[in-house]
Amino acid sequence: MRSMEVFWLDSLVRKVVDLNVKFIVNDAMKVAAMEMGKRIKGNPTWELVKCPKQTGKKECRVYVMKFMKHLMEDSLVSSKSKLKELGEAGTYGDEERNDLRLELVEYILDFINNGE
Repeated sequence: MRSMEVFWLDSLVRKVVDLNVKFIVNDAMKVAAMEMGKRIKGNPTWELVKCPKQTGKKECRVYVMKFMKHLMEDSLVSSKSKLKELGEAGTYGDEERNDLRLELVEYILDFINNGE
């Protein structure tokens, strides 16, 4: 049997996992495990991850992109240590958010133009 972990990254810093999200994710993980023929014990363990706090209500998608980019960049570093690094980062400023937006636009344009 395997145990599962879910890491909750909340840039609004509500310090509580939304129960509806928790219910849906728990069930989805159980179904996915069953379909892959894996046995699991109980519900996933949920861990609240300290992450940079967003200053407004509209930057959420930018924060999610930044978190995902950070987690995907170096495959040799464990996800847990990358999550710890996120907790040590401060709030992202306008310049950093704009840089990320530009990087995403460049990636999309490159994909459209080159198909890669």
